[in-house]
Amino acid sequence: MINLVFKDLLIQKKSIYIAILYGFIFSFIFSRGSAPNGIFIAVPSVIAYLFISYACAYDDKSSSDLMLNSLPINRRDIVYAKYLSIIVYLLISISISFIFTALVKYSGFSTLNRLMTFEDVLGCFASIIFLSSIYFPIYFKLGYLKSRYISMFLMLGAIFIPTAIFNLLGNNIGVDIINYLSTLSENVLKLMILLVLLVIWSLSLTISMNIYLKKDL
Repeated sequence: MINLVFKDLLIQKKSIYIAILYGFIFSFIFSRGSAPNGIFIAVPSVIAYLFISYACAYDDKSSSDLMLNSLPINRRDIVYAKYLSIIVYLLISISISFIFTALVKYSGFSTLNRLMTFEDVLGCFASIIFLSSIYFPIYFKLGYLKSRYISMFLMLGAIFIPTAIFNLLGNNIGVDIINYLSTLSENVLKLMILLVLLVIWSLSLTISMNIYLKKDL
């Protein structure tokens, strides 16, 4: 299973350069917007989702499914590898984003007043796990070509949802939410978020597994 994750990384060597370019462009553009702190979640989420989408595109282009299923590889491992790769892509994306957001902050060309925090990292995990948990069952059911428009829609969500959340926190609804969440301890709040993500991820994995095990290749 780990080898399958490495396979997805190796076929995307060129995507690293694209991710670096996107990281620089998005960090600069969004840092000058009305909610610049949204880039700490938006930028790594977009980059990670691009990795996920490109890996699926390469698999479709090279007919990897047919090749892998002709080998003594359990179908379950193929699905597990896709979901495990999310974590790898997130770690790469967060590293790229941290570097560029720090450069943008200290360049003086933005209104950023801080660096990426642990809460931002948690937000990145929440964003990309939610989006990929929607995408993967659709991908395993329809394939990359038929699901690519949904993939594009979800990528736009990765860009604009974090910014919308930061804008929401500035109005009355956001204040009410913050006031309620402030009654919870920090550890309880983080545990609640992690549990919700775990449920969403597990449900998505189960659906994808059932689809792929029954799929006629």
